[in-house]
Amino acid sequence: SHVERDIDLAILQALLNAPNSTEINVEQKLEQLNLALEWNRVDIVKSLIMKEDRDWIKINLNDLFFKALIRNQTSFVQLFLDHDFTLNDLFKNTDQLWKLYENENYILRHNFNDPLQSIYKDIIQPLIGTFFEVDAVFDSDGISYNHDQHTDNNIQSEVENITTRMNQYLIEKSINKVLLFLATTCFHANQMDIDKELFLWSVLTSKHELALLFWARGKNKICAALIAMLLNKRKAQKEKHLRYNEWADQFENLAVEILEKFYRIHPSQCAKAIIREIPQFGNVTWLHLAVMAEAKLFIAQRAVQNVLNSIWYGYIDRRIGNTKIIFSTIMLWYSGFLPYHKELVEINDNIHFTKVNDRQSFIRHDAPPQSQYMTDKSIDMAQCKLMEDEQETLDSDVDNTSLIKKSGLKQYWENITKFINAPYVKYLYNLYSHVIFLMLFSYVILCDFFPLYEFQSDKCLLGTEENLYQEIKNSNESLRYSLHPRSRPSTTELILTLWMFTLFCEEIRQMMSMELKTVNGKILGYFSIFWNKLDILSVILFFLALFLRYIQSSDCFCGARIILAIDLSIWFIRTLDMFSAIKRLGPKLVMIGEMVHDLKFFMLMLTVFIFAFGIPAYSLIYGVEEFSWHLPRSILNIAYWQIFENYAISGYIVFLLLISYMTVGNVLLINLLIAMFSNTFNRLQADTDCIWKFQHYSLVCYHLTRPCLPPPFIFISHIWRGTLYFFSHYVQSKWFKLRYIKYKNKEKF
Repeated sequence: SHVERDIDLAILQALLNAPNSTEINVEQKLEQLNLALEWNRVDIVKSLIMKEDRDWIKINLNDLFFKALIRNQTSFVQLFLDHDFTLNDLFKNTDQLWKLYENENYILRHNFNDPLQSIYKDIIQPLIGTFFEVDAVFDSDGISYNHDQHTDNNIQSEVENITTRMNQYLIEKSINKVLLFLATTCFHANQMDIDKELFLWSVLTSKHELALLFWARGKNKICAALIAMLLNKRKAQKEKHLRYNEWADQFENLAVEILEKFYRIHPSQCAKAIIREIPQFGNVTWLHLAVMAEAKLFIAQRAVQNVLNSIWYGYIDRRIGNTKIIFSTIMLWYSGFLPYHKELVEINDNIHFTKVNDRQSFIRHDAPPQSQYMTDKSIDMAQCKLMEDEQETLDSDVDNTSLIKKSGLKQYWENITKFINAPYVKYLYNLYSHVIFLMLFSYVILCDFFPLYEFQSDKCLLGTEENLYQEIKNSNESLRYSLHPRSRPSTTELILTLWMFTLFCEEIRQMMSMELKTVNGKILGYFSIFWNKLDILSVILFFLALFLRYIQSSDCFCGARIILAIDLSIWFIRTLDMFSAIKRLGPKLVMIGEMVHDLKFFMLMLTVFIFAFGIPAYSLIYGVEEFSWHLPRSILNIAYWQIFENYAISGYIVFLLLISYMTVGNVLLINLLIAMFSNTFNRLQADTDCIWKFQHYSLVCYHLTRPCLPPPFIFISHIWRGTLYFFSHYVQSKWFKLRYIKYKNKEKF
């Protein structure tokens, strides 16, 4: 309360005024600062203790600063830093930094020479993920920095002028060009970036205000904000506290605000920065971090979507429209005459934000692995240049210099190669392939799936009555035809089996190509995706049916037909994933998934009422019967279908039960389900655009990493990939090694 605070102030002032000497020495000043720190009264320090700037020069503040960090006294930390407290004096080595973690009861399992390396390995990497490369943080080889010390000082001075005026440590609206470029500016890796390390420590120890303070002081602000978002979301999952989600949203908003300003000033440089690996943060990219943190708002930004669209169309010039691209997939020879970009990184920064040419491509798939990051001083002293082979002077007067002038047979075939390697073209070919696959599967199960031995029965639906089966098949003649034995499997069945085997090989390739380092991690990461679970299930069911059909038993053959029928249903459902590329249909898949989640709880409640009515009603209508496994089905028939159609009910007690059941089932539960669905629809409809744009990333990544040939011809790509791997790793052929690196780089941004 105000009264207690006034009493505290009076007591503290009395203690400070205790010394009689007019001249207070350094030790007394230090004691007074200690006292103010204990009482957490930064206002007293400003008004009574440290009145002049020279007072700050005389006193060693290392111990006080360290104590303020541990106690999360942000106002004192800010005050010390505002008066030029040098962090390098306190954190001369990483041992002092480890004391901060040790104070929070962190334990290191790895015993490296450098405690900081152990911190990254044992504390930071497990929370962020194995894609965070700890070695990259401490390995500065292959990274060159071309900006001189004078440039660094100028940048730092301008940034300090901006960041010292943050309102509650949030970024102000007046962030200028220098700060935006500094979001991607590299720093010297031969010394510890103390601001970054204190920022990470603050996030990990839930000191949010300190985290915002050191975030404002640090470099790579977008990357740092996304890492903070990811760490807070991981802590929210673990500790189930809402404050972590709020902090994560706050850091996402900061990252979005800087990204918007960066893109407004230099769209092409911003686009390249989105997919640039940052060694200081474990070779992560903004885009990858945003996906791992599920930063839908960040991914929905125009800058990120332009990057994804550039990757989606590859080298193809998007201005030709989808109609010509689709026509070229059917008439492949025509694709050689389409216009293409010469490179996938285009520079044209002299475009006004409202007239940004979103047909540009920004991504370089074939960049060499030793690419270095340099500063392009011809544009701005703070602008990072991302590719080492970009040495040419920017020509802003030329708009479409990237279009290839097609001449000669060699150029024609290069164009076709670029066309079939574009993710959008891969998507179209896989769509065609999937439709043909479903047609083939349907034909086999309807018209070309026969037993390989004499069938010993005249029916093939287990557990059904003969008259019911005949009613389904309509005639005994067609039944006999379907069970007529053949000497060998049909050609279409063999083609279908080969096709399914290539799909199985592709699923294995997807699993092993995941970015996770361990085999366990790859398997868990693969099965964390719903559609992958469906793929594996459908493949296993097919080969199980294939195994059963070769066993000489009527029951096994019938079982194989039933399993194939279920498998075909799953493959048709799998088609829904193809719709994610369509903006109007993609978000609807998310809505269906959420509604299925609602339906699970609804069915649980409905089941209770079904049995509450079904069992008593059945016992009153039919009396006591001998137990059989058909009895539960009969009870469900009379109870479940009563919701949708009327059965003749006799008896007053049964009638009263029916009235109660229909009131709850038809009126209450059905309307509850509709209300649940409506709520889910309305909740997701508002975020439809963000949802689809977030899905768009997964779609682009999926088809970027897929081989260019669709099933069943995909096995050719698998053989070629295996050949490249074998000769590059075991035979150590230089040519194959270069081809393998180029092949792998096509799967990266």
